[in-house]
Amino acid sequence: MVHCIFTIVTSPILTYSSMVWWPRVKNVSRMELSNLQRLACLAITGAMKTTPTAAIQVILGLPPLHVMTEAEALTGIYRLMCNKQWTPKLTNFGHAIKISERRAHPTDGN
Repeated sequence: MVHCIFTIVTSPILTYSSMVWWPRVKNVSRMELSNLQRLACLAITGAMKTTPTAAIQVILGLPPLHVMTEAEALTGIYRLMCNKQWTPKLTNFGHAIKISERRAHPTDGN
């Protein structure tokens, strides 16, 4: 039950509008997101406190929240660019870096 609540309710709330705040994930928020996901994973599995977070995430099939956040941001930016609703003013700053990274590696399957 807790797994469903986390995947259906909590994760979308946390990743909502991530295209606005994803650059912060690289610095400060990654640890906060990791701690939050760890609490959820411990509640879902009932594992001991000393269980590594990465191990619980693999067992549950949950990607780290900072990865989900960046994926959601990239998807949102790409959708807006395809609909011609957003164009980056600077190509080497903030959100445009993610798009230029993806364009530079077209064969990576993403």
